[in-house]
Amino acid sequence: MVDKTLAGNGDLGSFTPEQLFAGEAPVRTSRVTFKTGLVFAQFEVFALDAAGKAVKLTQAGGGAITDNAAGITAHAIDTSATGYNADADGPYYQGGVFNHEILTWPAAYDTLAERQAAFARGNNLITVERVL
Repeated sequence: MVDKTLAGNGDLGSFTPEQLFAGEAPVRTSRVTFKTGLVFAQFEVFALDAAGKAVKLTQAGGGAITDNAAGITAHAIDTSATGYNADADGPYYQGGVFNHEILTWPAAYDTLAERQAAFARGNNLITVERVL
């Protein structure tokens, strides 16, 4: 039997680590301003608007993927009316090799090739791969 308790006898339950990284490369982090009115999940891929603020990665109406992926959120952030209700600075990953299956993507980005292309057009310090 595995003991999963703390010194105070609190049960921690189980822990399943996420395999966020998929290769060897320097992991770089920074901060960015997240635009008001949006909710981002942890490890969500985002784009930057003309003002340099983090916005949702989108797909053009005709089906062509046009946004350039700029980074990956380090944690969830809510700038909507139920959250900060204002622009908010937050941490993000700006470089590294990431497991594409762990990241949160818009539904249109459903293949590894599309996901790799999003970063190839935008932030080439980030690559996404399959975990071996």
